[in-house]
This record gives sequence, structure tokens and C-alpha cells, in this order.
Amino acid sequence: MARVESASKIYVPKGVSLEAVKSARGKRIDFSCYQVKDVQKARALGRGQKVKVIGWLADAKSGSLRFEPSSITPLEPNPTRVVTSRQLSAEFAKGEEEALKKYVARGKEQEDLLVEGPSPP
Repeated sequence: MARVESASKIYVPKGVSLEAVKSARGKRIDFSCYQVKDVQKARALGRGQKVKVIGWLADAKSGSLRFEPSSITPLEPNPTRVVTSRQLSAEFAKGEEEALKKYVARGKEQEDLLVEGPSPP
């Protein structure tokens, strides 16, 4: 089991980057999953989401594992907050400071937000 760190094609162009639960020695282990069975679904995973990885271990370096081909199965719902583009633009139009507090500054360094729908006019 691992937790998603990034599901962006920028970091792993043909796959997904994951962060494992710390090992018994207290070290972080990174996973890179290439040739993912359903890469579009894998890229829809949210940061911190727990997943199960099945694949062939292609490379192992100190603190880093690379699987290819691989499949990734979500073990819990995506934690990313979802908002419609209309709702987001309406809240910013009503009050930028309050919208920033609600959607950006929630006591975290960075929070992911999935905006769905067309761009407002």
C-alpha cells in the first residue's frame, strides 16, 4: 500500500508517482509506476489517497522503487475537494478575501482543488 504524492504527467510522463508509508526504519520510500494499465484513472487519484500497486519491479534504488507495467487500485475515496467553475467564480465575485480563505488558506501549505465544468463567461 502507498499514498499518492502526485498523479501528474509532469513528474512521471507515462505513469504516476507515489509515496509509501514509512518503512520500519522510519525512511520514506518512493514509488514510480510506469506503463500503468489505466493511466487516465491513475492520474485522477488525489494527493494522500491510499492505493494498492501491483506490478513488476523494474528497478530498485535506495529509497526508490520503479514498477512497470503496473496497475493501481484505489483503497479509499479521493480526498480532493471538488467545486464547479460557476460556484468558484461566483464566490470570488462575491468576496475575494472570503473565497481565498475558503478555497486556498485552510491552514495547509497547499491544498488540491478540482474545478469541474466550463470556464465562466
